[in-house]
Amino acid sequence: MKFTLQQLGLVDALPEPVYDNLTQLASDVLRTPVSLVSFVDFENDREFIKSHRGLGEPWATEQETPLSHSFCQHVVRKNAPLVVGDAPNHPLVKDNLGISALGIIAYLGVPVYTLERLPVGALCVIQGSRRDWTDGEIASLQQLSNCVTDAIRLNASLITSEQLRQEQRDFTYAISHDLLSPANNLFMLLSELKEEGLSRDGRNFLDIGIETTVRMKQQVEDVLEYTQTIGNDDAHKTVDLNMLFDEIADDLKAELKTTAVLLERGDLPSVVGSEVQLRSLFRNLIGNGIKFRALNRSSFVRVSSHHDPSSQFRRLEFEDNGIGMAAENHERIFRLFGRLHVREEYPGTGVGLALCRRVCLNHSGTLRVSSEVGAGAVFTVSLPRRPI
Repeated sequence: MKFTLQQLGLVDALPEPVYDNLTQLASDVLRTPVSLVSFVDFENDREFIKSHRGLGEPWATEQETPLSHSFCQHVVRKNAPLVVGDAPNHPLVKDNLGISALGIIAYLGVPVYTLERLPVGALCVIQGSRRDWTDGEIASLQQLSNCVTDAIRLNASLITSEQLRQEQRDFTYAISHDLLSPANNLFMLLSELKEEGLSRDGRNFLDIGIETTVRMKQQVEDVLEYTQTIGNDDAHKTVDLNMLFDEIADDLKAELKTTAVLLERGDLPSVVGSEVQLRSLFRNLIGNGIKFRALNRSSFVRVSSHHDPSSQFRRLEFEDNGIGMAAENHERIFRLFGRLHVREEYPGTGVGLALCRRVCLNHSGTLRVSSEVGAGAVFTVSLPRRPI
């Protein structure tokens, strides 16, 4: 499950003893006047200083610097230690404004990581004079940075546990409310049938009972599929998304012919993940595009990939030219049992898109939608790059 820096309390947050103890220890072990635990917020062009020892003003009070003053950004970008003995003559940082503003001459920084092994910041030590860092000093700082990473991961695990408990509570309520209603309807209808026998009215009641039973069964199956993805970390392997798409397209041949929807794909990447969950993700997002097609024009569902070598994520887009939705519903559709239409118009249980978002979260990714009424929709899946 992926969290933002804000959700983890790593930016725009009060100091915490666990990080303060580690910066103090880093200064003591490395014998430097300044040490930092900082997190790089590329989106807002800043480095947030979660903890420090010996940092001067105004930076100590403001707890952040612009990236123009940041050495730690290079640690995150390269996902590797940055060893600088003489900053004004170092090719990577010689023009960095932190040299004059913060008095950085010698710098040693190592990455710290999230639960998903994504580098998000650095533990670093700084001094205002030249220094030749030894291999032993680099190794010592790396060991201390592991403690910072452990603290981040522990916090993420605690947040995840609480969220899963809340989802389980919500699910228990949903079971008692949404699933019992069809069961009660079925009981009353079949009771009427038993009372009256198989007369014409009885047969009508029987037809209604069958429809209710089918709907209840589908709802139960969808909910069970969703619950199986909560907190699920099943075995991950390399999944060829082109092959996965083609298999789903074959399964949907009859429906595509009946609905006259054109299903297209671009060249999709291979990713590391759960094939079962990714198949469910593709099936639901493609099926969503087919279901909510516009009847007054030729319909398509298109799946494509957008490659950005500088990004840590692979982006997939599921685009359709269907009926679309209003902006105020963009989050509502991802809620469990969240529906925008009555069942008579568009059958379904309101589980599919909640399941899709859960699959993305299980892969440390995200799922968002961009749509307007009458203008179709684009569902964007972002999955972290991992070695294949």
